[in-house]
Amino acid sequence: MDHPEPSSLVSTLKIAAPALDCEAVPFALAGGYAAYARGGHEKYHDVDFVIPPDAVPAAIEAMHRRGFTSSSRRRTGWSRSPSKATAST
Repeated sequence: MDHPEPSSLVSTLKIAAPALDCEAVPFALAGGYAAYARGGHEKYHDVDFVIPPDAVPAAIEAMHRRGFTSSSRRRTGWSRSPSKATAST
């Protein structure tokens, strides 16, 4: 299984978290990057956010406005073009 480059994941994190924050979408960083932020080993396969069910529509719109795409409305499958993975606010 191929995994994204770590720098691409960090760039994605730096775009997605502020996008959710700017749109007042409640979220928590979860998974490997949450553990890494607390001193754990860095994980390189994905970026995980926890979002309350009632905030999912706003989160989807926030991600679409930042250039993210999804092949489905399931919990997984989001992607962002590596060429667009630059933090901007």
